Amino acid sequence: MKNVILVVVLVCLVVVSALYIRSVRLGSEDSRSGYANNLKHVKCKQQLGGGPVEVPVNATTLVDRDDQIVFVCKNELVHWKIADSNVKTFTVTFKNSAWPFGPSPIALSPQSGGATVDQTVVGVTGKYAQDYEYTIAVTRTDGTSTSMDPHVIPMGP
Repeated sequence: MKNVILVVVLVCLVVVSALYIRSVRLGSEDSRSGYANNLKHVKCKQQLGGGPVEVPVNATTLVDRDDQIVFVCKNELVHWKIADSNVKTFTVTFKNSAWPFGPSPIALSPQSGGATVDQTVVGVTGKYAQDYEYTIAVTRTDGTSTSMDPHVIPMGP
């Protein structure tokens, strides 16, 4: 009976040790790869190889989950583009007279190429990051319309 208890205790110790080692390894992988629950590790498009930030617009989700909050840096270019043949047109309107681009607020709609005109991000004044909520209203080719309220967050000065 003592031998059975000893074996059970040893097996439990081995399992707990293995789980602990695995959790330590996973934790160190997360910190090495830059994952965190803060803005320290968020990279702007210009830090990831450049080019304009493009927000695809589709008929089903309007803006995909991963693009419902977009982080941008000063002087980056941003545009919204039709990414689905079921989208007839759309309009992007920023709320509360807030506008993360220069020079003055306008409603954005797709041009002949299916994308809005590139907008240049201005620096954030007085804050590390400010959240700009906008409404995107989509009209589908079947005539139905819907909207949602994603966000653009410029980072840094």
